[in-house]
Amino acid sequence: MAQPVFEPLDRDVYAFMSRLAQKGVIEFNDVVKPVGRDYIARKLLEAQENSDKLTDVDRAEIAFLLREFNPELERIAKKKPEGYEFGLLRKDKADRWRFFSYHDKRFTLNGDPIYGQEVGQNDGESESHRWNGIRLEGYLTDYMAYSFDFRDNLEKGDNIDRLKLFSPETGVILDERDVNESIEYSANRNYIATGWDWGSFAIGKDLMSWGYAQDGNVVLSDKAPSFPFLRLDLQPASWLSFNYFHGWLESVQVDSSRSYTLEDGRLRRVFRDKYLASHSITLRPFRGFYFSIGESMVYSDRLELAYLMPLNFYRLTDHLVSNRDNSAGDNAQFFVAFSSRDHVPNTHLFLDFFMDDVSVGDIFNAEKQINSFAWTIGASTTDPGIANLTLSGEYSRVNPFVYQHFIPSATYTSSNYRIGHWIGNNSDSWFGKIHYRLRRGLQAEIWGRRVRNGEEGTTFQQYTLPRPGFLSDELAAYLRRSEWGIEVKYEIAHLLFARFRFESTTDLEVFPNADGIQTSANRVNVALYYGR
Repeated sequence: MAQPVFEPLDRDVYAFMSRLAQKGVIEFNDVVKPVGRDYIARKLLEAQENSDKLTDVDRAEIAFLLREFNPELERIAKKKPEGYEFGLLRKDKADRWRFFSYHDKRFTLNGDPIYGQEVGQNDGESESHRWNGIRLEGYLTDYMAYSFDFRDNLEKGDNIDRLKLFSPETGVILDERDVNESIEYSANRNYIATGWDWGSFAIGKDLMSWGYAQDGNVVLSDKAPSFPFLRLDLQPASWLSFNYFHGWLESVQVDSSRSYTLEDGRLRRVFRDKYLASHSITLRPFRGFYFSIGESMVYSDRLELAYLMPLNFYRLTDHLVSNRDNSAGDNAQFFVAFSSRDHVPNTHLFLDFFMDDVSVGDIFNAEKQINSFAWTIGASTTDPGIANLTLSGEYSRVNPFVYQHFIPSATYTSSNYRIGHWIGNNSDSWFGKIHYRLRRGLQAEIWGRRVRNGEEGTTFQQYTLPRPGFLSDELAAYLRRSEWGIEVKYEIAHLLFARFRFESTTDLEVFPNADGIQTSANRVNVALYYGR
């Protein structure tokens, strides 16, 4: 594994690696993301060895990415400069243009600015989005890696989605003074990591995901803003890998016992501490097939040493620390995933399954069990008679009361955003996409989505048996949303993009014993940006 610089979740290389894996070109373990740049670099070399399965566009993309990942390729080959190499606003020796780079025997630093401008219309009203920042990444000796990513955002327009609560976009933390037609927010992601041949350990603040879905993960997604965590990855054998992380979530629940009044009369609010401990094992019994199983625990109020132990059994730990008192307990989750690539030629089949608020006693008794389930099942096929074409589809269902808990500081959320699927509970979603790569860096896609989103229900309903069913009459009001869109994007040079987007949305709000309310809106915009 070595020490990883983790590749950001929003990079297109993940979709490309997935396509290569489902064609049988490479093996790619991506149930937990982000993965290290060194891992991606090794997979690019693996792809070169199976060039007979590649299209011309694949080969051009791999050649392009090899220039991007040249710092990692040199580390794999154990190449070090005799003195030092310095570059400013020029191409490096791999012909990759860089804003800044420095490399000597001990220290590597690559830096790029981030700047983007997007303009367009949303339901007839103009809107714009400007973002700027910087990304730094590199290595220190043979034992440490680091990255730093900061960006500031400004959105303007009467119809902008201020809170981004019901969309796949990552949530934002707004200034309470943002009440006009514009919003400002910032995001920071960073890591420092060390590693060895079969594992790595990192301290960071970043977005993470667990699962294979494209339109939102039921287990762990990038919906909530990034949070700090400790992360441990182990691969003691080619067929076995292990992931653990412990995250510091944002409860946004005021702790009245620790809050106090300032001299000027204002209340100094202190929020309750909130944490997420998670570990999972992935098995690869044969080429192209991965089975993953894990558990997690959302807990609050105090840091527990037992949840900092990667190999502990968290469900039993909860029994210990709560003295089996439910009101003193925490919120446990259990999850599994299956992934099959290229067993059906050029096809990826997967299932992600999530069980929240785990209680094993009456799990198979529909009238008594209180577990809440969510799952996504999906498929994708690439080059289906047409080279460089990929067709994909998935269905997600999140049953009532998933991600909820009767203890407000133990819900499956951070900063008031779900850390699971963005559609929320008592909801389901169909998603499909047609993606075509015209040439290296130039891609076009058309996608569609249909969502039913019901009422969440109350804590009383959650713990009163039998509970209301999925989109049942007891939780009658719900939203039907139909969306489709087109996107064309071109990576002109490394990290320099031009993009066109069109989206059409129709919402139908359905109420008991009343006529529904239907609204429609179209959104179109163009963007030019450097750095993601």
